[in-house]
Amino acid sequence: MCIISYQDVADMNTIVVGKYFNKRGFTTIRLDNNKESISKSSCDWYLNSTYSSFICEVKTIHSVQRGVKTQGEFRKVEKQILSYFPSRKETPNLYYHLHFHSNRLIIPSDKALYDFLNILYLKLVQMTNEGKKLINPVFTELGDFFSLCITESLRNKLEIQFSTYGGLNVQTVKTRIDEAVTQLKSSAIIYPKIARIVVLSFTGHIHINSRSEVVIFDDLEFQGEILWRCIESLLRNHSSLSAIAVMTNQANPHYSIFHNHNIIDIEPLNREVFNDGISIQFNSYNTIPKLPINKSMSIDEFINAIIVDISSKKEPSITADDYSAMKLNRKY
Repeated sequence: MCIISYQDVADMNTIVVGKYFNKRGFTTIRLDNNKESISKSSCDWYLNSTYSSFICEVKTIHSVQRGVKTQGEFRKVEKQILSYFPSRKETPNLYYHLHFHSNRLIIPSDKALYDFLNILYLKLVQMTNEGKKLINPVFTELGDFFSLCITESLRNKLEIQFSTYGGLNVQTVKTRIDEAVTQLKSSAIIYPKIARIVVLSFTGHIHINSRSEVVIFDDLEFQGEILWRCIESLLRNHSSLSAIAVMTNQANPHYSIFHNHNIIDIEPLNREVFNDGISIQFNSYNTIPKLPINKSMSIDEFINAIIVDISSKKEPSITADDYSAMKLNRKY
């Protein structure tokens, strides 16, 4: 079994960003590797083209969500549940789909979890032996820790799924941006005055639990409102940072770029840098790209409409209020 570590993912994201700019026509120089490193505190990249030069630090955030604990800490519970069933004799005969939901990311004691799983296992075995079919989902819960939805498996085997919600892990975002600013300042000794940017990437999706909705965070989905307000606040506090970009989809990256209009003694980021026909750029929370909503549309339709709008070189614009209104009126 191959286990990919957090550091592996972070390194891959750094490489993905470098390749993106290389395809955009930039000469890319890695500043933080052993061969070309200015110092151990250097940022990741120096990018240079005929029309713009800037330095860039890539930060990967592992625990995107936070409830009482972070999403990463809650994985202990997931591992305990996943390791429980394979050792049980009747597990191969259990044809159920177990969907565990945690909203607050609270971690139960080992005993409470083990007792719950024992009761659950015996109940599943009993239903199987009695030949009962689940026509409707069955719901149960372990106190305030998590809820469980049990349905028939469509694959004739025991399936286990986890959905954790919680809120955006704002403190980690702030900490990582602060670290990046320090690294950029170190590299700016060699490359003064030029623009400095941070690229943020998340190792997991952000799920939001609101009105029984589960929505995946992806650049222009304004459940990310907290993220954008956080970024705007950080840019106000960091006048030496030209922009923060959020990367979506590592395999085929595109970006949402928040430009800083509070910079002092450095260059702004040239907007042509990310002018790839897909990425979205804006100057403040109040000018987040906006697209007029004239009908109910799915999230995919919404994203595609934004992309088409930008490709046609119109002025894209959508606000968080517009997006909320669209959600309330949608029929999908």
